[in-house]
Amino acid sequence: MKRVKGFRTLFTAAALASASLAVSGLAQADEIQLGGFYSPAQIAGARLGYRFDALPLELPDWTGKPKIFFEGSLNSWYDHHRNGRTITAVAMSPVFQWQISDEGDPVFIEAGIGATLIDGTRIRGRDLSSHYQFEDRIGISWQYDPVSKARLTLSYFHYSNADLQTPNDGLDFVALNWNYPL
Repeated sequence: MKRVKGFRTLFTAAALASASLAVSGLAQADEIQLGGFYSPAQIAGARLGYRFDALPLELPDWTGKPKIFFEGSLNSWYDHHRNGRTITAVAMSPVFQWQISDEGDPVFIEAGIGATLIDGTRIRGRDLSSHYQFEDRIGISWQYDPVSKARLTLSYFHYSNADLQTPNDGLDFVALNWNYPL
């Protein structure tokens, strides 16, 4: 019970931090995301994300001038083959986005590294050993609707604790997200 209570406290803190960022004027609400995960370790998942509009930061020309977003998400990973174990994860991450196509329906490359809190450390025989994980991602996003600017994003996600604690089995996921601007 102690673990769940602590997770609720941290989830509440993460939600308040996201809300305060939106109200502060540093960022404006940009889009919601709905998606699904699948891992080669046979773990399925769902994702609900909220991305704030581009942060007012400008990087040097040699970086390709990506837009920088801040994103929060609530994720659920489910082992449907064994004991039905579920892990809930709350993630916060900066996301860098480069537009690589201007013609017709734009295409983007996205990448980011963020922090994740998980409520369990074992799933499908994998030992994550720590409730604190890093979320690494890279993906390709296609804006299929020029009017609403809705996008589909195919991404690779990796979660691990960067060997801050062992063992560090980590998890890899392929994700498909639907992104809808508000």
